[in-house]
Amino acid sequence: MNIKIRNEIIHQASGGLILEQAWLQYADGPRIRTGNLINLGEKIQLHLVIQGWEGEQGQIRIGASEKLTTDEGVCFLNEQDLFAAYDLLPLKAVEKITLSAVVEKIDRLSDYFKIEFKVYSKLNESQFIEGYYLLHI
Repeated sequence: MNIKIRNEIIHQASGGLILEQAWLQYADGPRIRTGNLINLGEKIQLHLVIQGWEGEQGQIRIGASEKLTTDEGVCFLNEQDLFAAYDLLPLKAVEKITLSAVVEKIDRLSDYFKIEFKVYSKLNESQFIEGYYLLHI
């Protein structure tokens, strides 16, 4: 296995999960440049390639949370379960997960925006990957 983690994504995996690859990309195509420097209003996608999910009869139910805060702790987004509408999914379908974030408006300058994420199994609470990355404007 060739582990490739880009864009200074800090993470922790549990329950036998392995984060094989992680990177940030603009929704319209190119990877985020060095330093995670973005412009306001750009949709950013976090791509995760995960191995080791355990399910039941080849299926799994997952959840994902995402929180966006400024360097001063002001929270812009706090979603607890981005996949609440989804029921059972094939194990193969959750090997690659994409989460999105957009910093649209600011009312004061910030040194960075911190995006915290967690992807987890609803069938096996020991299986999760959590972490964060910083975006600069």
